[in-house]
Amino acid sequence: MRWWAYALVGVVAIAVAALCIAALTHEFEPAASLLTH
Repeated sequence: MRWWAYALVGVVAIAVAALCIAALTHEFEPAASLLTH
């Protein structure tokens, strides 16, 4: 694989991880707010 292919895979992996984290934090946000109150 070329260097740009590794860079592309890295960017995609970071984007997917960011989306997953955002989805999880958004999903658990109501529960977290209930626990903090």
